[in-house]
Amino acid sequence: MSEIKKTLTFTVLSISLLTVMAGAAIAPALGTIREHFAGTPDIVVQMIVSMPALFIIMTNLVFTKLCALMETRAQAKCQYQAEYVVLKVTHCRRKGSK
Repeated sequence: MSEIKKTLTFTVLSISLLTVMAGAAIAPALGTIREHFAGTPDIVVQMIVSMPALFIIMTNLVFTKLCALMETRAQAKCQYQAEYVVLKVTHCRRKGSK
């Protein structure tokens, strides 16, 4: 296996762990979150851990169809535009909160 394929494999597997690590990072704080949102049902607080996984399932259903319809360049362009919008929104929110 070439060095590029090994690096790519490692990168893809590392990124796939991020969804698992998000739940692991949030889970210890559930008690504190539950205390802060005392009037909220417990099931809503517990959904914080499972919502990212549910969102991934829903978007995978859409993106598989979308990728079949679009060329690689168009997909990359959409990704860059989406990242730009997210960065702009984040930057505007930071400015507005000061």
